[in-house]
Amino acid sequence: MRRLLPILIALGLAVALVGGTMVMLNRARPAPTPTPEDDAVVRVNGEPISARQWVEAYALDLLMSRQVGQPAPTPDETLDRLINDALLLQGYPQPVPDDLQVAKRLADLEAATGITTGMLTLQLEAWGLPSEALTETIRHLMRVEAANATLQAEGKSAAAWIAEARSKATLETNTEIKAAVLKQLGP
Repeated sequence: MRRLLPILIALGLAVALVGGTMVMLNRARPAPTPTPEDDAVVRVNGEPISARQWVEAYALDLLMSRQVGQPAPTPDETLDRLINDALLLQGYPQPVPDDLQVAKRLADLEAATGITTGMLTLQLEAWGLPSEALTETIRHLMRVEAANATLQAEGKSAAAWIAEARSKATLETNTEIKAAVLKQLGP
């Protein structure tokens, strides 16, 4: 089941992208223009989460939530998930899946849905998201899935582990960039 989770999430993304949920993204304004030196919204133990990462993750969260009929997360909830992911990957580092592994996951997605990667890429680009957003999301989910599997293999609760890691973490928020992103994302 754990191996299927990223595929199911990607499947939800695929169906949402092709299913005509452009209205959801049209509510989200374009990604903020990052500052040249540093566009980190938050630094998690020194590791940046950029404005672009946050906006792309939020847009993809909107699409997936709409598809599965769940309430969409708020921008802050998406940012919290990215922080939790960063902590998990810092505590349980995982190799970055190579292009062949990501292609395999995308092929599994195509086989399950009949929706091609090309179709998804075109939809992402139409919404102003880079074509790499899909492959990078799959790559990221595969790493988080592997970190979660390692954590669970040690008999640890992910929620308890993340709560403890957050209590010990250094989180530095750039309130100006965060406010600018929230303003552009709108209500």
